[in-house]
Amino acid sequence: MAGAKQQPLLEMAVASTANMTSGVMFNCFDVTRMRLQIQDGLGQPGKYRGMAHCIQTIVREEGLFALWSPGLGAAVARELFYGGFQFGAYGPIKQAIGGDDTLGKKILAACGCGASAALVGCPTDVVKVRLQCESGRLDPVSGRFVTGLYVGKRPQYRNSFDAVTKIFAAEGVGGFYRGVSPTVIRAVALSAGLLVSYDSFKGVVKTRGLADEGLALHVVGGLVSGLCAATTGAPWDLVKTRVQNDAIGRYRGALHCLTQTVRHEGVMALYKGWFSLYLRLGPAVVVQVPMIEFGRKAVGYSAFGVVVD
Repeated sequence: MAGAKQQPLLEMAVASTANMTSGVMFNCFDVTRMRLQIQDGLGQPGKYRGMAHCIQTIVREEGLFALWSPGLGAAVARELFYGGFQFGAYGPIKQAIGGDDTLGKKILAACGCGASAALVGCPTDVVKVRLQCESGRLDPVSGRFVTGLYVGKRPQYRNSFDAVTKIFAAEGVGGFYRGVSPTVIRAVALSAGLLVSYDSFKGVVKTRGLADEGLALHVVGGLVSGLCAATTGAPWDLVKTRVQNDAIGRYRGALHCLTQTVRHEGVMALYKGWFSLYLRLGPAVVVQVPMIEFGRKAVGYSAFGVVVD
């Protein structure tokens, strides 16, 4: 049955399942990445001296569960939509534009996946970012943060549902699309790095007879593609996080955030949180890719990247 006619919705369902699983497993790296990316913008440079120090500080001050719990519900909801479109739409788009293995068409298909995934997933992404950025331990008496980046302040949101209602009340529907431009750009850059590198890596390895389709190829391909995706997407990941977390209008848009970051913090500031991003993407893709490949095989589909007319 392998190589059966592929249905886009089923492809997306397979991808969503894999992405939601990895989203739960690696939410801790999103939590640390958010804090690293916004601490300078909040006037607290050096509070966390890198990813390892951030993890140690959170565990010491807030407990191990504090690495996973912030924004977890929103993170799962995001992967349902974002992950489904990012991986699930690649094959159908690639087929629609000709289906061959030229680099240009791979890039075009990947960019289409990234843009559509970002547009569909942006509302849940905003909720996730807001909850993860302001996370910390609350004083049971005052109800104010005693750890994190908002020490002394009361939390804006109690949970994902409360965040949805308050964002809508205060900012309208547009609030859920705050930072949509850097979100789309980030998704396009990240998806191009992720999907094109994975598809191309598999093609080169199999063409040269270095490995056959299987778990080893999927795992190594996931590590390589995660590295490429983190490098292409990191600058816009930082910009996206800062703009989406900016409920007070500090930045006038993605370009303003980009220029202000470079002006006040230097060009390399755009790669703050790169290691956390790779630790989020690398292991996540290593989990996602075998699950997606297994799921595709289970429903009778060809391997990822192979188009069947």
